[in-house]
Amino acid sequence: MPQKRRNNDDVRVVLKKIPKRTKEDKVELVQRIRQAIPNFDYVYVLGFQNGANALIKAARKRWKDEGNNRSFFGKQKILALALGKSEEDELLPELHKLTASLGGDSCLLLSTSPKHVLLEQFDSLVQTTFARPGEIATEDVKLDEGLQLNFSNPVYILLHKMGWPVKKEQGVVQLTQNFDVCSRGDVLTPEKCKALKLLGKKMSEFRIFIKGYWHANKFYDESRGLRNDK
Repeated sequence: MPQKRRNNDDVRVVLKKIPKRTKEDKVELVQRIRQAIPNFDYVYVLGFQNGANALIKAARKRWKDEGNNRSFFGKQKILALALGKSEEDELLPELHKLTASLGGDSCLLLSTSPKHVLLEQFDSLVQTTFARPGEIATEDVKLDEGLQLNFSNPVYILLHKMGWPVKKEQGVVQLTQNFDVCSRGDVLTPEKCKALKLLGKKMSEFRIFIKGYWHANKFYDESRGLRNDK
């Protein structure tokens, strides 16, 4: 029996069920941040390298469980509003300067912990992960002729499309000649990243770093070095 196709009306109904962040939600987020800031000694802007959702979620859970941290994620413009965009609307002296550290993958972390304590914690959260397009290959990955690969038929078809010299005999995918996936120093393309993931090769790291922070009515810019103590 042919599968019933969902019409456009059905799709619209599904989309309507997905909640959208309203203006009231954004105002509430700003208020929650501004109400929380006076309860903490430090306000950090954190950045993420290769911030996969699951890894960031694990970090947020740890901060929450510790009880002396509170993190806020949201659009950078909303976070900037909470910090204040100028001296006139900032909550505390020099807090508005922290908005310069926002951008890219970043969040706010309110904490009672000084910088060196957080950096030690961030070191414990480092995990190897799959590289993303644009990153640099850290090693040579070369496959020998005759190597058997335990891949499904859809992956076999994908490898053909990616230009891999493969054949399939008795359900086993096999290389028909030597094949270089990447060389150390290569700028990784989306195709090479996909290939490395299929092979289970992790060449990158998930890291959290401090982009800037505020403490005792003073702003500290950390953009020149991730471990540049002040």
